[in-house]
Amino acid sequence: MKIKLIISTCLVALIISGCTPSIKTPVTSKVIINDNVWRVEEVTTKAAQTTGLSRRRFIPPNTGMLFTFATSSNRSFWMKNMLFSLDIVWINQGKIVKIHHNLAPEGENPIAHYSANQPVDQVLEINANEARINQLKVGDVITYQ
Repeated sequence: MKIKLIISTCLVALIISGCTPSIKTPVTSKVIINDNVWRVEEVTTKAAQTTGLSRRRFIPPNTGMLFTFATSSNRSFWMKNMLFSLDIVWINQGKIVKIHHNLAPEGENPIAHYSANQPVDQVLEINANEARINQLKVGDVITYQ
């Protein structure tokens, strides 16, 4: 009975947090921009990058997802199956090159696609309005922990 209660409690915590259980623990690190810190889940595989934050109910403040690519390239993102709004921070060689603010979810068939219109090697997704609140701007340097 005690084990069932512990398992039930853990599942409820996962559901409330908006996370889905997985066998593989995601790699997490910290992204620091102008003394502001985000704990991020790093995604480097094509499958994880395609899924991104879709279908999650929310992410806690000052957390996000960092998409890291092997090479710099012009990339496009969408808000497919998102359940909450995001800011997208486009990064190349450790500097912000563009920011999209407060992008709304678009469901199963998104129309809008977003791009930095220049090569990027990383993309940071954070909660909507966090880029403005933390005064992020093009040219800001990114550090990692």
